[in-house]
Amino acid sequence: MLNPFGRAAASNALKAYEENGKMFDIDSMGGLVALLAIVLVFGTPVIIVIAILVHKSRRTQRIHQTVVALAEKGLPIPPDLFADRPPQKTPPLHTAVILIGTGLGLIVFFLSIPDRHTPWGVGMIPLLIGVGYLIVWKLEGQKNVPKDVQKEIRKADQP
Repeated sequence: MLNPFGRAAASNALKAYEENGKMFDIDSMGGLVALLAIVLVFGTPVIIVIAILVHKSRRTQRIHQTVVALAEKGLPIPPDLFADRPPQKTPPLHTAVILIGTGLGLIVFFLSIPDRHTPWGVGMIPLLIGVGYLIVWKLEGQKNVPKDVQKEIRKADQP
């Protein structure tokens, strides 16, 4: 039975429940699953962007409140208060360890599934990228060490 809006009335769901003994038939849930997947795939990036914008807005608002409070007290406003912070560079060793651990974890996870047709090779991608970062860390390691520390290391290595 259709209601005045052309939609199935709730009594149809009740009839189906009485006839089948099931409130929700899994075969009829395909549309709901597809809708939920679309909302999550496209909604998650939007939510992330909104969260970043809200965070930046609140940070700017706190800086302006600080400037107003300093001006009211007659204190000098430090110029570095408005300077953007340089992004913190993650050391290659840190990134390498995380990627190697992630790769090994994915490989172990996929190999632990009883069906042996699992894509365990997916774990090789972060694993090998992590090995690449490890090589970069080893090659660049001596560049970042001060000269006096390098001399001390050489003296300690000599018998």
